Amino acid sequence: MDDQRLKEVFKRAAEIARSVPRGLQEVAFNRALDGFLPAGAPQGRRRTAAGKTRRPSKKAEEHHETREKPRPKQRSGKAGRPGPKAAVEGLLSAGYFSKAKTIGEVQTELRDHRGHAYKLVELSPALVRLIRSEQLRRKKNQDGQYEYTAK
Repeated sequence: MDDQRLKEVFKRAAEIARSVPRGLQEVAFNRALDGFLPAGAPQGRRRTAAGKTRRPSKKAEEHHETREKPRPKQRSGKAGRPGPKAAVEGLLSAGYFSKAKTIGEVQTELRDHRGHAYKLVELSPALVRLIRSEQLRRKKNQDGQYEYTAK
């Protein structure tokens, strides 16, 4: 497209933009420009109604690009820490529950000796699930706290 034709296209787009409310002029200019330019013309920098140039938004660039989007990274191996249930199951398989333990003792064992810090509210559902699956049993002690033992 030669310079004279391009100037004419910009002039016509600017006339259209002036006929709409001020807040919509930039959008109207760009739409008119898209209509006047031949299909497949490079988008590149766009001229605003005020005559300034600007780059297309990232969203517009992504929409017009045909290249493949980058894939999210795949995790290799296992996650950094086991979930609370897996951690308690690890204690169970190691024989930790051969003697009665309170939830606080389980938390301390995991934190101090296994390197996994869990809140009590994270451990409690894990212990209840193991009780329901009949891997653990619980009984209240004299202080009113539950003590957990292997079944």
